[in-house]
Amino acid sequence: MWNWLALLGTPVVSLTVLGLGFALVTPSCAHQTLAWVHAVHAAGVVLGLVFSVGAARQRAASRDRLAPADMQARRHFVHAMALPVGLLFTLVMVAEWFVAWVLSPCAA
Repeated sequence: MWNWLALLGTPVVSLTVLGLGFALVTPSCAHQTLAWVHAVHAAGVVLGLVFSVGAARQRAASRDRLAPADMQARRHFVHAMALPVGLLFTLVMVAEWFVAWVLSPCAA
């Protein structure tokens, strides 16, 4: 389960954080606070890290299981891709958060 959350869930969370970040620009400018923008980005980064760590733990725990060769190859591929994809999209969310720190929502 963690592999699929890291492989598919982290990109969805990243896109959701991006959309919510854009949606919160107008209210943030109106209230002159970035608290909600930072809260959304922080929650996204934490969720991405949880998914990635869960995938890494599942990969470590599943090395002992025996399965047919074709099933092992598919499982190995999913295990091999889940952690890098999860970490990549977590890094994307960190980069988006950095932009929220640097730029003011009212600087138009």
